[in-house]
Amino acid sequence: MIGKVTYKNQATALVEVVGLECAKRLYELLESIKSSEHAKFLGDLIKTPMVSPLEKSEVINALLVTRFQGEELVRVNNFFRLLVEKSNLDFYQLIAALGKAIDSASKTERAEIHYHGVPEEMQSKIKQFSTSLLSNKIHFENLDVTWVKNPKLLGGFVLKHDFFEFDYSVLGKISELKKTLVS
Repeated sequence: MIGKVTYKNQATALVEVVGLECAKRLYELLESIKSSEHAKFLGDLIKTPMVSPLEKSEVINALLVTRFQGEELVRVNNFFRLLVEKSNLDFYQLIAALGKAIDSASKTERAEIHYHGVPEEMQSKIKQFSTSLLSNKIHFENLDVTWVKNPKLLGGFVLKHDFFEFDYSVLGKISELKKTLVS
Protein backbone atom coordinates (compact mmCIF):
# COMPACT_ATOMS: atom_id res chain seq x y z
CA MET A 1 0.00 0.00 0.00
CA ILE A 2 1.31 3.44 -0.90
CA GLY A 3 1.18 5.99 1.91
CA LYS A 4 -0.65 9.29 1.69
CA VAL A 5 1.22 11.87 -0.35
CA THR A 6 1.77 14.96 1.79
CA TYR A 7 3.93 18.05 1.50
CA LYS A 8 6.11 16.61 4.25
CA ASN A 9 6.63 13.41 2.25
CA GLN A 10 7.29 15.35 -0.95
CA ALA A 11 9.79 17.66 0.75
CA THR A 12 11.57 14.77 2.49
CA ALA A 13 11.81 12.94 -0.84
CA LEU A 14 13.17 16.08 -2.48
CA VAL A 15 15.96 16.38 0.11
CA GLU A 16 16.83 12.71 -0.44
CA VAL A 17 16.76 12.99 -4.24
CA VAL A 18 18.76 16.20 -4.67
CA GLY A 19 20.90 16.12 -1.51
CA LEU A 20 20.96 18.41 1.51
CA GLU A 21 23.15 21.22 0.12
CA CYS A 22 21.20 21.39 -3.13
CA ALA A 23 17.92 21.39 -1.15
CA LYS A 24 19.21 24.28 0.96
CA ARG A 25 19.97 26.34 -2.15
CA LEU A 26 16.55 25.48 -3.56
CA TYR A 27 14.90 26.55 -0.30
CA GLU A 28 16.76 29.89 -0.39
CA LEU A 29 15.62 30.42 -3.98
CA LEU A 30 11.99 29.58 -3.17
CA GLU A 31 12.05 31.79 -0.06
CA SER A 32 13.37 34.71 -2.12
CA ILE A 33 10.59 34.18 -4.67
CA LYS A 34 8.01 33.88 -1.88
CA SER A 35 8.91 37.32 -0.59
CA SER A 36 8.82 38.90 -4.06
CA GLU A 37 5.90 40.31 -6.01
CA HIS A 38 6.03 37.26 -8.30
CA ALA A 39 5.04 34.75 -5.61
CA LYS A 40 1.29 34.92 -6.13
CA PHE A 41 1.72 34.70 -9.90
CA LEU A 42 3.94 31.63 -9.59
CA GLY A 43 1.66 29.94 -7.04
CA ASP A 44 -1.39 30.55 -9.22
CA LEU A 45 0.42 29.45 -12.37
CA ILE A 46 1.46 26.13 -10.83
CA LYS A 47 -2.05 25.42 -9.52
CA THR A 48 -4.11 26.33 -12.57
CA PRO A 49 -5.27 23.56 -14.90
CA MET A 50 -5.35 26.13 -17.74
CA VAL A 51 -1.56 25.91 -18.15
CA SER A 52 -0.12 22.64 -19.42
CA PRO A 53 2.40 20.67 -17.32
CA LEU A 54 4.99 21.32 -20.05
CA GLU A 55 4.52 25.09 -19.81
CA LYS A 56 4.68 24.91 -16.00
CA SER A 57 7.91 22.93 -16.26
CA GLU A 58 9.38 25.56 -18.59
CA VAL A 59 8.62 28.33 -16.07
CA ILE A 60 10.10 26.30 -13.21
CA ASN A 61 13.18 25.50 -15.31
CA ALA A 62 13.68 29.21 -16.04
CA LEU A 63 13.80 29.85 -12.28
CA LEU A 64 16.01 26.89 -11.45
CA VAL A 65 18.61 27.50 -14.16
CA THR A 66 19.69 30.64 -12.26
CA ARG A 67 21.01 28.53 -9.33
CA PHE A 68 21.56 24.99 -10.58
CA GLN A 69 23.59 23.31 -13.30
CA GLY A 70 24.20 19.88 -14.74
CA GLU A 71 22.97 16.86 -12.79
CA GLU A 72 21.54 18.98 -9.96
CA LEU A 73 19.41 20.93 -12.41
CA VAL A 74 18.14 17.71 -13.98
CA ARG A 75 17.23 16.15 -10.60
CA VAL A 76 15.47 19.27 -9.26
CA ASN A 77 13.65 19.79 -12.55
CA ASN A 78 12.52 16.16 -12.72
CA PHE A 79 11.23 16.34 -9.18
CA PHE A 80 9.18 19.48 -9.87
CA ARG A 81 7.90 18.09 -13.16
CA LEU A 82 6.52 15.07 -11.28
CA LEU A 83 4.96 17.30 -8.62
CA VAL A 84 3.32 19.54 -11.19
CA GLU A 85 1.97 16.59 -13.17
CA LYS A 86 0.71 14.55 -10.20
CA SER A 87 -0.64 17.09 -7.74
CA ASN A 88 -2.30 20.41 -7.16
CA LEU A 89 0.87 21.94 -5.77
CA ASP A 90 0.60 24.69 -3.14
CA PHE A 91 3.78 26.73 -3.46
CA TYR A 92 3.73 28.07 0.13
CA GLN A 93 3.04 24.72 1.79
CA LEU A 94 5.85 23.09 -0.17
CA ILE A 95 8.32 25.80 0.91
CA ALA A 96 7.35 25.38 4.58
CA ALA A 97 7.62 21.60 4.36
CA LEU A 98 10.98 21.85 2.57
CA GLY A 99 12.34 24.04 5.36
CA LYS A 100 11.30 21.46 7.96
CA ALA A 101 12.71 18.57 5.90
CA ILE A 102 16.05 20.37 5.62
CA ASP A 103 16.07 21.02 9.37
CA SER A 104 15.34 17.37 10.02
CA ALA A 105 18.05 16.16 7.64
CA SER A 106 20.62 18.55 9.09
CA LYS A 107 19.49 17.87 12.67
CA THR A 108 18.67 21.55 13.14
CA GLU A 109 16.04 22.74 15.57
CA ARG A 110 14.34 26.10 15.35
CA ALA A 111 13.46 28.24 18.33
CA GLU A 112 12.33 31.77 19.01
CA ILE A 113 13.74 33.90 21.77
CA HIS A 114 11.30 36.63 22.76
CA TYR A 115 13.00 39.47 24.59
CA HIS A 116 12.34 42.94 25.89
CA GLY A 117 15.72 44.57 25.67
CA VAL A 118 18.67 42.22 25.48
CA PRO A 119 21.95 43.91 24.51
CA GLU A 120 23.62 42.40 21.44
CA GLU A 121 26.63 41.25 23.48
CA MET A 122 24.27 39.16 25.65
CA GLN A 123 22.52 37.47 22.72
CA SER A 124 25.30 34.92 22.13
CA LYS A 125 25.27 33.97 25.84
CA ILE A 126 21.47 33.62 25.81
CA LYS A 127 21.66 31.49 22.64
CA GLN A 128 24.34 29.31 24.28
CA PHE A 129 22.18 28.95 27.41
CA SER A 130 19.11 28.15 25.26
CA THR A 131 21.05 25.52 23.30
CA SER A 132 22.14 23.90 26.53
CA LEU A 133 18.62 24.00 27.94
CA LEU A 134 17.05 22.40 24.84
CA SER A 135 19.82 19.81 24.44
CA ASN A 136 18.78 18.36 27.80
CA LYS A 137 15.31 17.73 26.30
CA ILE A 138 15.93 16.79 22.64
CA HIS A 139 18.81 15.75 20.37
CA PHE A 140 19.99 18.18 17.69
CA GLU A 141 23.22 19.44 16.19
CA ASN A 142 22.30 23.03 15.35
CA LEU A 143 19.92 25.57 16.84
CA ASP A 144 18.53 28.21 14.50
CA VAL A 145 17.30 31.12 16.62
CA THR A 146 14.91 33.88 15.60
CA TRP A 147 14.97 36.91 17.88
CA VAL A 148 11.56 38.51 18.50
CA LYS A 149 11.34 41.82 20.36
CA ASN A 150 8.43 41.84 22.84
CA PRO A 151 8.14 44.94 25.06
CA LYS A 152 5.43 43.28 27.19
CA LEU A 153 8.04 41.03 28.83
CA LEU A 154 9.47 43.98 30.83
CA GLY A 155 12.92 42.33 30.78
CA GLY A 156 14.52 38.92 30.42
CA PHE A 157 13.51 36.47 27.70
CA VAL A 158 11.24 33.56 26.78
CA LEU A 159 12.59 30.60 24.79
CA LYS A 160 9.90 29.08 22.55
CA HIS A 161 10.33 25.78 20.73
CA ASP A 162 7.75 23.52 19.06
CA PHE A 163 7.42 21.39 22.20
CA PHE A 164 8.85 23.53 25.02
CA GLU A 165 8.66 27.01 26.44
CA PHE A 166 11.03 28.38 29.07
CA ASP A 167 10.10 31.72 30.59
CA TYR A 168 12.91 33.78 32.11
CA SER A 169 11.13 37.11 31.71
CA VAL A 170 10.16 39.66 34.35
CA LEU A 171 6.53 39.31 33.25
CA GLY A 172 6.78 35.53 33.75
CA LYS A 173 8.19 35.97 37.25
CA ILE A 174 5.41 38.44 38.12
CA SER A 175 2.80 35.94 36.86
CA GLU A 176 4.35 33.15 38.96
CA LEU A 177 4.39 35.38 42.04
CA LYS A 178 0.75 36.37 41.41
CA LYS A 179 -0.30 32.68 41.17
CA THR A 180 1.56 31.90 44.38
CA LEU A 181 -0.07 34.78 46.27
CA VAL A 182 -3.57 33.94 44.97
CA SER A 183 -3.38 30.26 45.93
